[in-house]
Amino acid sequence: MFSSLRFLLNDSEHGALPSLFAATQDIPGNSYVGPNRLGSVRVYPRIRKPAPIGLEPRTATQL
Repeated sequence: MFSSLRFLLNDSEHGALPSLFAATQDIPGNSYVGPNRLGSVRVYPRIRKPAPIGLEPRTATQL
């Protein structure tokens, strides 16, 4: 099953890029760094905004 979805996965070098980017760049508050293509699952990092549910105070309290 996973072999057919392998094209969606990052290799280890690309998988580390969002963490390295976030650790070395000035990232604005209320944002996160994630992959920039194919539904946010691979390639190079970019600064992204959280989904609307991630901004709900009730959800934040539960987490």
